[in-house]
Amino acid sequence: MANFYEIYENVGNIEDFYETAKAHRHDEQYPYAVGMVAHYIFGDRDSYNLYSQIMRGEGGTGHSCCFEDGGYECNCIMLDYEYSWRENMADLNEAIGCLPLKNGDRVKDRYS
Repeated sequence: MANFYEIYENVGNIEDFYETAKAHRHDEQYPYAVGMVAHYIFGDRDSYNLYSQIMRGEGGTGHSCCFEDGGYECNCIMLDYEYSWRENMADLNEAIGCLPLKNGDRVKDRYS
């Protein structure tokens, strides 16, 4: 298994983060985690990553946010991983993938 901490250790801005994620194919393997980290850690609210699509309701139920609870659980999960996201990309991705959407699906069933 990859040592995520070493991979992301020197990442200091959103451009470096996306470049590193793409170089290691994490944008494909862990799309929810990459989007969450971009949004919460680096403040990227504008990119077209998978997390941003879900928050904007794109490809989903037509609501402004597709998460059943409006994204509250995402905030809680990201707070849990705020200082450990580097070493927990796979766990973070799984946690987001299991969240319910307003239409009754889970994230990983609807967005893959």
